[in-house]
Amino acid sequence: MTFPDRLLHFLGWAGAALLGFGVVFPFLIGIGASLLAPSDLLNPNVGEWSLHPENYLRVFTEAGLGAYFMNSIIIALSTTVGTMITSILAAYAFARMEFRGRNMLFWAVLGTLTIPELICIIPNYLLMAKMKLVPSIWAAVLPQLASGFVTFFLRQHFMGVPKVYEEAARLDGASHFKILVDVIVPICWAAIASMALFAFIAQWNSYLWPLIVLRGDTQTVQIALANLQASVREQPFTDWPLILAASCVVLLPSIVFFLFAERQLVQGAGLGGIK
Repeated sequence: MTFPDRLLHFLGWAGAALLGFGVVFPFLIGIGASLLAPSDLLNPNVGEWSLHPENYLRVFTEAGLGAYFMNSIIIALSTTVGTMITSILAAYAFARMEFRGRNMLFWAVLGTLTIPELICIIPNYLLMAKMKLVPSIWAAVLPQLASGFVTFFLRQHFMGVPKVYEEAARLDGASHFKILVDVIVPICWAAIASMALFAFIAQWNSYLWPLIVLRGDTQTVQIALANLQASVREQPFTDWPLILAASCVVLLPSIVFFLFAERQLVQGAGLGGIK
């Protein structure tokens, strides 16, 4: 490696490290502040600070976010599983099955990507209200069980699977469902896992729709966190460590899910990865 190449390599790594530090630094500040007493945040003498890890326990005891946390887990997991099932089936039909109107239906699915989410709120709410599902977790889950983007993304990957695999399975008498489960899904698993990660994070961070259709104990942890921030700020002395500890707890599932699916996310990011 020549000197200019080494210099360019070093500058690339230095830039990436600097960018990574810039992204992570605010989170480190937040985690550190969440372990302090409220009075320490206004005390410039660092030597007088003391650690209070019990702030994380207060998130569940004083703030009572435990039940809302479970509501978010149920909604995010249910929506992710449902979205992946409907999207995988639709993507396989668009990629591998011949039927009348296939292209027209596929373009209709693509057309849904151009519709702003806010426009769908009122029709979805009226539909859920007519079904007498408001307020309930079902109202938060059912309208989110299909995704045009996930269907499009998976369809492109399914089309990249060589047809020789499908023909070999057909010679063994495999049905469409068996070809999908035993051939297509294993080959495209990285793309499916990456889409599942995106779907989970999107639903976990969803705020507006759950705020509209959920009430009381059925609300999600994001809504509970916003209510906690509003109530704490109304107090004479804002308990910022409690708010930051609650924010860190809310972030935890997304980080854990990302770490589990990191490799699949990188592999599934490219559309031309199947040879």
